[in-house]
Amino acid sequence: MAKLSDLVLRSSEITGVPLPTVREISRRLRENHLIQTGVGGRYGGADMTPEHAAGLLTALMIVRTSATSMRSVARLTRSHLEDLKSYSGRWSRILALPQLRGLKSAHTFGDAFTALLASIADGDLERAIKKWALDKPHGTGSFFELTVKIDSPNPFLQASIEFHTSAFDRLTMFYTRPRDKVTFEGLPRRWSDISEEPRYDLRVSATLQDPTLKSIGLLLRDSEVEHG
Repeated sequence: MAKLSDLVLRSSEITGVPLPTVREISRRLRENHLIQTGVGGRYGGADMTPEHAAGLLTALMIVRTSATSMRSVARLTRSHLEDLKSYSGRWSRILALPQLRGLKSAHTFGDAFTALLASIADGDLERAIKKWALDKPHGTGSFFELTVKIDSPNPFLQASIEFHTSAFDRLTMFYTRPRDKVTFEGLPRRWSDISEEPRYDLRVSATLQDPTLKSIGLLLRDSEVEHG
């Protein structure tokens, strides 16, 4: 399996976040038990799992979308992973990804992000992409896009995972805190419903797309093969 040093280096390379920053973030997560501590010390010993990778990538997105301090990054990361719940229930069968499909209706963003990275590492996503290509409408070219997104924490925490393919267009799962669902559902439906004094109208988002996610998934897969 990949070690923390491997995960930190690869994450810096593919996101463009400076290596010292990624190392500091990983240290904060490790001290708050969001990344496993191994016998081998700070950057060795512990084997990284999809859950640990999901935590680090989530923290990197949070840093990009907010002015949070390093002292707060672990708290915000935990809140995104554990407090954000599925807005619309379970993943559709059409996705053909068993690990995501197997999640409960009230699963968290952390559950889904971990399952997604595990699906890449074990080859499920690669097999699903081939299935989507076969299921596409006649005369349509094969394509797919995968995006994991986190919005700035104002006015409330929100994340999403979206698949876009020629087989089923777009399939998106939103994640928000249960207490914020009223706010989420209360988006204006008519022009007259729009307030003249909007709050937090400038939204900032961070996204991870399929090349980045594939790179992390393959890191976990290749390391497992090497150590198997």
